[in-house]
Amino acid sequence: KTQNKFILGEAKFLTDYGGTQNNQFRDAINVAKIKKGNITGIAVIDGIVWFESNAYMHRTIKSLDGVALSALLLEEFIEKQ
Repeated sequence: KTQNKFILGEAKFLTDYGGTQNNQFRDAINVAKIKKGNITGIAVIDGIVWFESNAYMHRTIKSLDGVALSALLLEEFIEKQ
């Protein structure tokens, strides 16, 4: 909780494409799409997803209508809320 906002996050570290990694990625993305009242969902994702590619995960991250970020940026994100 920060001021009068609640930040709900799902954290994932993804090391490869496909299979259960895609399922975990989708879980985090679904949380990142939450925007209801004073609740904001974020996906804290690290790993292979940030490498420039034409893979499903990277394409989804680039077009996401929500908040997805690396754990390295989490503290800064919270401070700016």
